[in-house]
Amino acid sequence: MRRPDPILFHKFAALLTAFSLLLAPSDLGHLVAYSTDMIEDAPASDEITAAETPLMTEETETTVPDETDVPDETDVLDETTEEADADIAGEGETAPATDDIYEVTADYGDVHVSVSFTADAQIPVGAALALQEIKADSEQYALHHEQAEKVLDQDIEEGSDIVAKLRHARFLDIQFLYEGEPVEPAAPVQVEIVYDRPALDHEDAEIFSDVIHFTEDAPVRMHAVLEQRTETTDASAEEEAETEARIRDVMRFETDSFSTYGIVYYTNEEKTAEEGAALLRAPMLRSVAAPAGNEVHTATKVSASDTEKLTNGAKVVIYNKVWENGAYVNYAINGDGDLFKVWESGDVIQWKDSTDTSLYWDFIEYRNEADEPTGYYEFYNPVTGKYLAPQSEQLLSNDKIGVTMSGRANGDYKSTIEAWDSSVWSWYGYTYTDGPSLNPATGTASSKMCFAVERDVDPLTPVDTVDSKAAGLTIKIFDYPDTPTVKSKRTKFQTDIIGNLDYKNNSQAFPGLVENKLVDGFPISTHKWINNASVEVGAGQGNSLEALFTSNDDFPEQEANHLFIKSTYEETGYYEYSCFNNSAFLMK
Repeated sequence: MRRPDPILFHKFAALLTAFSLLLAPSDLGHLVAYSTDMIEDAPASDEITAAETPLMTEETETTVPDETDVPDETDVLDETTEEADADIAGEGETAPATDDIYEVTADYGDVHVSVSFTADAQIPVGAALALQEIKADSEQYALHHEQAEKVLDQDIEEGSDIVAKLRHARFLDIQFLYEGEPVEPAAPVQVEIVYDRPALDHEDAEIFSDVIHFTEDAPVRMHAVLEQRTETTDASAEEEAETEARIRDVMRFETDSFSTYGIVYYTNEEKTAEEGAALLRAPMLRSVAAPAGNEVHTATKVSASDTEKLTNGAKVVIYNKVWENGAYVNYAINGDGDLFKVWESGDVIQWKDSTDTSLYWDFIEYRNEADEPTGYYEFYNPVTGKYLAPQSEQLLSNDKIGVTMSGRANGDYKSTIEAWDSSVWSWYGYTYTDGPSLNPATGTASSKMCFAVERDVDPLTPVDTVDSKAAGLTIKIFDYPDTPTVKSKRTKFQTDIIGNLDYKNNSQAFPGLVENKLVDGFPISTHKWINNASVEVGAGQGNSLEALFTSNDDFPEQEANHLFIKSTYEETGYYEYSCFNNSAFLMK
């Protein structure tokens, strides 16, 4: 049988110190609520939509947003009763206990979420309902998908021959935000989620549906009520016959807290012979391997689509990030299919292991008679003799299988590693799950992996950087040299502004020279230089450091570019430079 063809920031905040500079994009989970007097200037976002609650008055009306991916207007609180018994004095106060029911809505693509509540919920005035859908190709989606299947199986009698098969899932992050912080209702609220009905075989199969709430403790099945709704667009009499009805599913449930909710569709089916036998076999999940030696290995990060460094015969490390104990940690796949912790350092990753470490995989690229890539590859481990071979019930194989790399074909930095499993007629790749562990996953749930190639012996190697100026980021550097001709002038200039003559404390950096916030875009000193002495002043009473960052005749400004590591930016979206990891000098 012939195999199928291969699968063909808003604002940045910058902090520059002597040691590091890091810019974090806003799309890493930060949801922003805007007050009513700012909403016209609020930036549009293709990731988040937030609907804000105005004052609860007798004049309150309902606005219905257009169903677009990014609503330009906020929805308002809907008062379903004719009169309100009380008014709210100011923003941030809660409504008094009444029988009135209020409603706030938010939209994201085809999804419409409505939350109804009474004053008992104590939702602050000005709170926003934030809605975001988790992307199907993300690790978070894969994790929730696996957790959802386990929750559905919990309601099946132990020892039964029935197993829940998840057919469709969407995961929505829903929460109330007030002044940028999540707030929870003080009393249960009613939630309604409306969305386009998924294209499933509803006629021939008995398909069940529900909502799963992913709480901090454990996923909880909500036992939601499902209804169908048919919507049609406005049409003339001549067009009416050709108008197609839009079938929408409606999920309703009650909750007293918000986070991620999953809409799931599943069937209850008899276990196959393989699934029954799988219960007797060792689990597929692989553990984290322990370091076996003390030799330090170094590999240079590389794009999956790099045809110069990632080419035939290259020794490749395959790794990915895991959110662990409040930080991202990198784990690579070793020759046994276990995960091995590696450390990121600028443009390289490093780890300790024995001399014959099994983290390197030989990269093999298949080419046709015209010496053109076919789109199929192998990753062979010379230490264990195994090939990467993701299938429904395996991670590795003794034999070649031929894997695809969709990211390489599309010119992306990261890529999935997938193989066709003819036994289940589906593509399979890899994903990291809790533990962390490596597990096979269907193509839609497989993770995009990062790659690094064995580094040359020379430890001082130029690294690729980002043209940050072309991206609209301007960096200015002011050089205050420590030379006899300018030392006295420099010392007085800096001391008068910073208010402190000492910048070292027992050869260590002197802490607390400036406040931990910016005023008009510049730091403020915590001391002033008065009568030849450093005097600590109150908050906001120090000097602005603006003059130190303003060009002058004695110390003119110079522009700096190509400082940030390209591989880090392409892998994470972060602009980062640290002098602990990379050295740099200013070319005048």
